[in-house]
Amino acid sequence: MIRKVALVMGVALVALVAIGFAVGSNSGGFRWWGAREPIYIFGDAGFTYSNGVIAGTGTQADPYLIEGWQIAPSKGDYGITVDHTTRYFVIRHCVIGQARDGAIVLNSVENGRIEGCLLVRSEAGVELVNSRYNTLSGNLILENRYGVVMVARSVDNVIAGNSFVTNGLAGIDVAGQNVWFLDGKGNYWSDYFGTDSNDDGIGDQPYYLVGDPAPLMASPVSGSDFPPCTPCVAGSAQSQNGMILVTSRTPIELRATDPGSGVAGIYFAIDDGQWMSYTQPFTLTGPDGVHRVSYYAVDRLGNREPVRTISYLLDNRPPETTIDVGSPSYKDSIGLWVTSRTLIALVAKAGSEPAGVTTFFRIDSGDWVEYRQPFSITQADGPHSLSFYSRDATGNAESVKSVTIMKDDSPPATSGTSGGLPIGPAGATGNDGTQTPSNTVQTPPQSTGN
Repeated sequence: MIRKVALVMGVALVALVAIGFAVGSNSGGFRWWGAREPIYIFGDAGFTYSNGVIAGTGTQADPYLIEGWQIAPSKGDYGITVDHTTRYFVIRHCVIGQARDGAIVLNSVENGRIEGCLLVRSEAGVELVNSRYNTLSGNLILENRYGVVMVARSVDNVIAGNSFVTNGLAGIDVAGQNVWFLDGKGNYWSDYFGTDSNDDGIGDQPYYLVGDPAPLMASPVSGSDFPPCTPCVAGSAQSQNGMILVTSRTPIELRATDPGSGVAGIYFAIDDGQWMSYTQPFTLTGPDGVHRVSYYAVDRLGNREPVRTISYLLDNRPPETTIDVGSPSYKDSIGLWVTSRTLIALVAKAGSEPAGVTTFFRIDSGDWVEYRQPFSITQADGPHSLSFYSRDATGNAESVKSVTIMKDDSPPATSGTSGGLPIGPAGATGNDGTQTPSNTVQTPPQSTGN
């Protein structure tokens, strides 16, 4: 039986990446979600939100949680690297592919868990270097050159309940001091051809390549075990840290399919709150920031799928735009005076989330134009209305602001007077009140001799 719950948001779906394969009972495929750039964590202080940590305090009871990320390094060195740490952490439900080195790399790391991840088509699915006390379980390690590589004094790690499918070399354990089974069960190896004479699901012969004494005859992990969500929609956006941006106006919809007995119900919880029965699309409310939606479906026979969790970044606060006027400029009671040489900049301050802020402006009643760089007023001299606003990636837009700008490219006109008779046009009136003819040239009086 294949049961899938899809989580979408109110408009047409856009699949990010789709990979189809046949493993276990999976007859279809699944889609990656929660895309972001590769994660690199160095030292215990590196477990931060910006490095993909969505929950936890780093203790054994409350480990740091790195969950729900889709990382396609585009042939970069790694998808997730954790380097020189001792705090407790879990990497869960991540999909990572096409890494030049390792999809997940642990270097000098203790107390880590990698579970429920799809690691595909990389140099190595998991690479452990000088690392110990780590656990790998429930992962699908598919079509890598090497499945799991343990080198440089990597010991006392537990690898059990994983599916190794069509890897070039499924495992390398240099020290030979790691445990490849748990509670009497090992891993599934697609290149294992042993027998199971008592039909207990465990091979009669070890998987000798890495010393797995209890290889599984059937894959414990299939494509349907991974989140089939495609929460990205047309026009949606992601934060700088890869989370999906939503507002309190964004409807979130849950859909479930079950080709067997059928779906009996879908249940969800927000921010680890009370579980609720899903009946219609819902929205996220509360303070801006990270909010987690957990969900699962149950069929009519009571079969319940594992709980899935996806994180959203709620952003309801619009950006705020200010105007910065260069030189030459002058401000008085009439308004702000500029010339066609004066550069005007629009500075947008983001609201809750700095990703994807776009500013628009127009002069007078012209068309709205996207602001890209400082501009000047080139219209005729006189007053002009400059209107502007900014909008963020979730569609939060501030109210339009308008300022009046006086454009003046005209130089001043200078006039002057003499100390004696006024200098004026022909035909002006003299001091004695007589009218000077317009065709008469005035000459100073002649002096007389003795």
